[in-house]
Amino acid sequence: MKLLETARSDDRSNNWVIQILPGLFVTVLILISRAFGLLESLELLAFDYFMKLRPLEEPDPRITIITISKEDIQRWGGYPISNQKIADFIEILQQHQPSVIGANILDDIMDADQEPLIQVMYKYENVVVAEKILPPQMKAPDQISADQIGFADIFLDSDTRLRRSLLGTHNPIDLDEFKFSFAIRLADKYLSSHGYELENGIQNPDAMRFGNVEIPLLDTNFGGYVGTDDGGIQTMVYFRNHSLPFSQLSAKELEEKEFSPDQIKNKIIILGITDPSTRGEIRTIISDNSQELVTGVYIQAQFASQVVNSVLSKRPLVVAWVESVEYLWIITWVGMGASFIYLLRINKMPNFPFTGGFIILPGISYLLLLQGYWVIWVPQVLILVLSGVTYFIFDKQQQAIQSEKLRLEQEQAIQKEETQRQEIISNKLKESIEETCSIIHNGPLQDLYLVIRSVRNKSIQEEELINRLVQLDRDIRNIGDHLKESNESVFYLSSEKIINLELPTHEMLYEVFRKTLDRDFSAFKKIKIKLRSFSPIPEECDLNLQLKRELCHFLAEMLCNVAKHAQNCSCLTAIGERQSQFYLLRIEDNGTGIRSTHQGQGTKHACKLAQRLGGSFSRTNTQNEMGTCCKLTFPLFSHK
Repeated sequence: MKLLETARSDDRSNNWVIQILPGLFVTVLILISRAFGLLESLELLAFDYFMKLRPLEEPDPRITIITISKEDIQRWGGYPISNQKIADFIEILQQHQPSVIGANILDDIMDADQEPLIQVMYKYENVVVAEKILPPQMKAPDQISADQIGFADIFLDSDTRLRRSLLGTHNPIDLDEFKFSFAIRLADKYLSSHGYELENGIQNPDAMRFGNVEIPLLDTNFGGYVGTDDGGIQTMVYFRNHSLPFSQLSAKELEEKEFSPDQIKNKIIILGITDPSTRGEIRTIISDNSQELVTGVYIQAQFASQVVNSVLSKRPLVVAWVESVEYLWIITWVGMGASFIYLLRINKMPNFPFTGGFIILPGISYLLLLQGYWVIWVPQVLILVLSGVTYFIFDKQQQAIQSEKLRLEQEQAIQKEETQRQEIISNKLKESIEETCSIIHNGPLQDLYLVIRSVRNKSIQEEELINRLVQLDRDIRNIGDHLKESNESVFYLSSEKIINLELPTHEMLYEVFRKTLDRDFSAFKKIKIKLRSFSPIPEECDLNLQLKRELCHFLAEMLCNVAKHAQNCSCLTAIGERQSQFYLLRIEDNGTGIRSTHQGQGTKHACKLAQRLGGSFSRTNTQNEMGTCCKLTFPLFSHK
């Protein structure tokens, strides 16, 4: 039912404010949940997932890890490892010109015999040892220079996964003392050999900078974090995505010198224990099932690698928008989702929010993460999903509430359609009656009038009278046949005089003029001058077939009136011309004219036609009072 569908569509569009209330409620709920950190775990998992989806990278050619395994420790007589052994390793490595050596041994350097390590540290400035600065502390020997010591402490998130790196912090025991991380010490010594010095940031003076690369500083609401501990100088770790991201040598290979010097020369060498029973293991965000946990030496290598490669290879560092921009990003997508739901309500688009939103939004976030931008997407997707669910629930409830109303509207629509159908039938019947009257009036009645006048004047012979009556009988019968055919695209003058209404209007009027004057009226035969000119009517003028039929009837009626009433007419003019935005149809004769003010059937029809066309009709005597002029004027582009 067209009327019912229209009513339902209007109801949906008019109540759109009420219909988006569930979505607004969901939006407020999600934003409040995020503000209180309830979505942090989901956003971190989403970040982890995209980090794993990144394309695989090549191993870092600038770093080599010297691994000390459980077998090595047993071969050396057990744990802890002596400082002499560590010093011997450093001496072996120095023979092959490394750029910097880092010993990530921690409590192994705290034994009583520290002298061998201290001596080798004095000897080589490119050596860095690790310590633990956060309680409980494990500090390196005081005799070692401060720029050769870096802390190896790490921060784990609440899910025990490592995502961020602590680059520097104040000593909790002595707040006046600032400490740099083990990874920053390694990166500083390596990059200094390439002409880059560690400086304070320009955009953020609290950040660290090498050249024009400023390491992004993690704050309390960085990316998906909400209210996280941002103590010290922290940054996100953009892990190198490879199962073996660094070149490795075992301690045994180093002792027995079973390695290529190219694995050492000009590289960052990190020495560390890989025995999990001694050092423990750390869960990272890109670990696969075969490497779910890694030891600290690999973590420190990742920390140092990302700093060095961000400076020398322009590798991305993880940055995030400020909180205000993040919320603007969320609200933008919420607004788009609300628009989609509104368009969905009025049936103008497919179910986009629940398909495209899941693809486009995460896709944008993933592509930006490849460039180092952590752009959140979990709140928007949750809003789209929950808004979609509440939309459908709310819609079903609305349909249940309005079911009775729609039933009544349907009954009313049926009644209205039936009324309209009856009106259409009535109008069709009325038009059919009017057409029948028009055909009879312009045809047989005109002939009958002239026959009657001829009989009264005794100007007709008996044989001619019989022939005229026989023709009149034939015309009346032909009218019945024409009405049975019910061809709406023709105008009927007589059985031999049928005019195609689909012709251009000026051609149609010409045919009416020609065929009307061809009728066997004695008055037409006496007319010596017959002038006719019909200008074309623009195609865009919206004259339908019914109006064109009535124009034909008007012209035929006016011409027949000349035959009936214009005595001694010798000149007949029929003109159709465009005057600006109007069209004038004028029929003028020079006969004796009509003196009566009585409106006959033809005059009434002409006035009614003028009213339908939005124009006017006039019938006046000519200037010499010897003829009659009938004018029909109507606008070209505005018809009722």
